[in-house]
Amino acid sequence: MLIVVGLGNPGARYNSTRHNVGFEVVEFLGGPNQWVSEKTFDYAQLTIRSRPVTLVKPTTFMNESGAAVYDVMSLSSATLSDLIVLVDDIHLDIGRIRIRRSGSEGGHNGLRSIISSLGDDGFARVRLGVGKAPEGISQIDHVLGPIGQDNWDVASKAIYRSAEA
Repeated sequence: MLIVVGLGNPGARYNSTRHNVGFEVVEFLGGPNQWVSEKTFDYAQLTIRSRPVTLVKPTTFMNESGAAVYDVMSLSSATLSDLIVLVDDIHLDIGRIRIRRSGSEGGHNGLRSIISSLGDDGFARVRLGVGKAPEGISQIDHVLGPIGQDNWDVASKAIYRSAEA
């Protein structure tokens, strides 16, 4: 089984923000499937290319994503090689995607939490570029801000390409 975790923050306040592009990908993949709620995450199960896949949206906040991923992994027979995490990345221009089989958290608190909870960084991650904060705007305000119509076309294409990958 493949476990695909899209990182983001729960709640309507964070919909369509840069920090929630991971949620956007799993929601795109999940389509109209029934989402089920567990203690620390929501999930949907489907088959992609003849392989069972569990899509996951942590219901913890980004910085506590590790608790949700730990719970998902504990409840499944999946191994780290079956785990893919989708995450925003300010170090990549909006629309850019970077895929790695493993690696560090790269300064991302959600990945840091997951690595700490799992005790290992040997899982795949798909980084979706959201760009750096413009002059005069804090990094936190930037990632928690809406993508905006001016960048939505580029971002939505990256979300689609990430889902395809």
